[in-house]
Amino acid sequence: TLFRSWVGGGTHEEDLALIKEPMFRVLEKHKNVTFKILHGIPDFFKNHKKIKLYKAFKPVTKYPQWVVRQGFDIGVAPLVDNNFNRGKSNLRWLEYSAMKVPTVASPLPHFTQSIRHGETGFIANTPEQWEHYLTLLINDAEKRKQIGQNAYDEVKNNWSLKSLGEKYETAIKELSNAEPNTVGHSEFN
Repeated sequence: TLFRSWVGGGTHEEDLALIKEPMFRVLEKHKNVTFKILHGIPDFFKNHKKIKLYKAFKPVTKYPQWVVRQGFDIGVAPLVDNNFNRGKSNLRWLEYSAMKVPTVASPLPHFTQSIRHGETGFIANTPEQWEHYLTLLINDAEKRKQIGQNAYDEVKNNWSLKSLGEKYETAIKELSNAEPNTVGHSEFN
C-alpha cells in the first residue's frame, strides 16, 4: 500500500479543496493507495474509507520521528494563491525532502523557487496536473525514489543548518572586509 500524505493544521480546508477532486479520482483508480492526513481534516475528506486521519500531540523533540514513522511515499503541499500563503515558507517541501519523500506542490513562489520541477518535486497548477503528477509517482516507484533522493540531496547540500551557516559566514566575512562606503552604497548616500 502506498501512502500519500499531508501534514498541517485544521485551518487548511480551502487549500485542501484544491486537491479534493483529483484525490478522489486517484483513490478510486488506485486500490493500493491511501491518503494519510496528519492533524487537521476538512469535512469533505471525512468518512472516506481510503482517507485516514492521524492526530496526536507530540513535543517538538519527538514530532519529526513520529512523522517519519508514518511511512509516507508521496507528499502533497496544496496552497491557494493568496497573500497569506505567499508569506509562507517552503517548510513543507523541506520536511518531506528530509525524509526522501517526493512532493507535489502548488505554484507559489516559495515552492517554485525551491523545487526544480521534475527533478526535486513537481509543481501542479490545475486539478489535472495534480492528478497527473500523483499518478506518475504512484505508478513509478523508481521515479518516486529518484525524486525523493534528489530532493534530499538538495536540502542537505543547500538548505541544512550547516550549508546555510557557511553561506552566512561567508557573507559576514565579505561585509566585514568591505571598504568603507562600499557596503550599501547608492547614488542616494
